[in-house]
Amino acid sequence: MKYDKELKQAFRLADAADEIGMKYFLSRELKITTKPDDTPVTEGDTEIEKALSKIVIEQFGDSYVGEEGTRSGNSKKVWLIDPIDGTKNFLRGFPVWGSLISLKDGDEVIVASVSAPALGRRWWAVKNGGAFTRDVSGKERQIKASGISDLSNSFVLHNSVMTWDKKEGGLEKLLGLLRKTWRQRQAGDFLGFMYVAEGVADACFDSYPALWDIEASEMIVKEAGGKVWTSAGPQTKIDERRDCVGANQYLMDEILSHLGYN
Repeated sequence: MKYDKELKQAFRLADAADEIGMKYFLSRELKITTKPDDTPVTEGDTEIEKALSKIVIEQFGDSYVGEEGTRSGNSKKVWLIDPIDGTKNFLRGFPVWGSLISLKDGDEVIVASVSAPALGRRWWAVKNGGAFTRDVSGKERQIKASGISDLSNSFVLHNSVMTWDKKEGGLEKLLGLLRKTWRQRQAGDFLGFMYVAEGVADACFDSYPALWDIEASEMIVKEAGGKVWTSAGPQTKIDERRDCVGANQYLMDEILSHLGYN
């Protein structure tokens, strides 16, 4: 399979992140600091970044860009990694957190992995090779986005309502959309996008991710046959926040319209 080497490398990084993350998860002595943007960072985040950047730089010979500030290398292949997506969940003992790993060769994302060890789940994709998951049982299977085409029959996931309340008219648009759906729930962070890729949910939206929060999930959703839209443009910096919508191929335009994006 094309990119088999790179996928194995991604799994090696994910395995290392899983091991370190689970060492600190539920710890009563977890050390927590605050970053300049007022978001928390734990010693789990920083230890994972230190370990993964060392592997990428010294063993893979590739470049590394991480959420916790590591920037190293000038190779064509660049790993973009969020050591722990869902740090606030992680530090409170809520199991929805995981490592987000993507690899770009030039301008193209060729491999992506999302690993959530506290849930016993992992998802991944390779360019033009489909999207897959490993269930709690250890069984691996290919995943596909849903075929629901009517919003009134849709199952839609969203992030925190409070992020929408900060946008002018945002909360009204959010509630207007949700009222037209069959079922609505909040999943949070990467998990909503993974459920869209699996076809469990038909759409999800997030109003606050940076690139490392979404690049891996975006590839997995697309390789599963879904779509991803973001408000980011060519000049948007990797750490700059953007709006993001993931959906199956039938509902994207209608959802964007309801949220006021087109």
